[in-house]
Amino acid sequence: MTIAASGTLVASNSGAFTIAGNFTNNGTFTHSSGTVTFDTTGTSTIAGATTFNNFTSTTAGKTLQFQIPSAGAPVFTIAGAFTIAGADGNLINLYSDTSGTQWLPHFNADQIFSVTYANVRDGGCDTGTSNAILDSTSTNVSNNDLCWVFGGHRPSGTSGYPAIY
Repeated sequence: MTIAASGTLVASNSGAFTIAGNFTNNGTFTHSSGTVTFDTTGTSTIAGATTFNNFTSTTAGKTLQFQIPSAGAPVFTIAGAFTIAGADGNLINLYSDTSGTQWLPHFNADQIFSVTYANVRDGGCDTGTSNAILDSTSTNVSNNDLCWVFGGHRPSGTSGYPAIY
């Protein structure tokens, strides 16, 4: 799905909004407090600064690749819940679209154990973001910033993270 530079997409606040492939926002996306679900196996690339209310992917083995920033954009804002749920032995991959370069999420509220059975690589942190606190089923592949808290507790020597053990 591509939103053109002059285009606008207003999502339903009650109906299902499911994307089976890529999502590119070059225009205006209004989340309407709804949920966007990325399904089907394979890779979906998410590009263009976008504010999602609820962002969901529960298809085991799926790869979600987020566009890397240039001059601080794009930022992917999660206003509500960020729900990622793979399966034991078949994790969902959360990666940037360029290995070794971080993508920038902004969580408006802490995401406490809403990401399970996921591999996370190159997860950056937008200024002022809340945390994504992952349980022990998820893997810190590499190059993740401090807002990605693995194993359900804050990294030693850091502050500003809830102490969840």
